[in-house]
Parts: sequence; C-alpha cells; structure tokens
Amino acid sequence: MIQRIQSVYLALAAILSIVVLFMPIYNDVRGLDELLVAVPAVIVALLSVFAIFQFKDRMKQLKICKLDLLVSTFTAAVVLLNFFESGDDFQIGIVLPVLANVFIVLAMSGIKADEKLVRESDRLR
Repeated sequence: MIQRIQSVYLALAAILSIVVLFMPIYNDVRGLDELLVAVPAVIVALLSVFAIFQFKDRMKQLKICKLDLLVSTFTAAVVLLNFFESGDDFQIGIVLPVLANVFIVLAMSGIKADEKLVRESDRLR
C-alpha cells in the first residue's frame, strides 16, 4: 500500500535530496557544484523512491531505508563539513540533508510499526 505514512516520509526525503542540488549550500555554491554532495543526493532520492515501491516486503524495505540513511548521513556530513570549513554565512541548503535524514528515520519507524502490527495479527490467528 503506497498510501502509508512512511511512503510520504520517503517521498519527502527524495524531494529534499533533489532540492539540495539546486539550493545554495554556502557562499553561492550549489549542490550540483560539489560532486561529493550531488552523487549521494541523487542516490538518496533513487533509494527513497525505490523503497516506496517495496511495500509488499517490509523487511526488504527496511534494509533499503537503512542503506538510504547511511548515504543520506554521508551527504549531510559532507555538507556540514564543507560549511564549517568555509566559514561562510548560513544557507538553506545546509538543513535539507539533515531533514532528509529525519524523514528516513521516521519512515523506518513507520515500517517497524507496520511489521509489528502484522506479526501481532498473525499471532491472533
């Protein structure tokens, strides 16, 4: 079922990962200008979209989300390290990878809750 809340969270993570490519990160440098930001951001977006359509196998969906979280954390770390090294003014692009991490974690908790619900209902049968 695509209409679950974790699908919305994963879609938001994918959208934020794509938006980070076009928003200024620091000193008018966009995500597309940094290869270490652009490639993982695209991978996060693709993994998030792929995870949305793995709703029939929740454990596989959870593993994809874990990989997605790893890549998204790498993206956020690169953005934050580059920002602190540059010493420039705060730009909105710095927050987006961190928000994508939050949405991926929320999606993982929703998937775990669904799995728990299914296991409890199987136990009742």
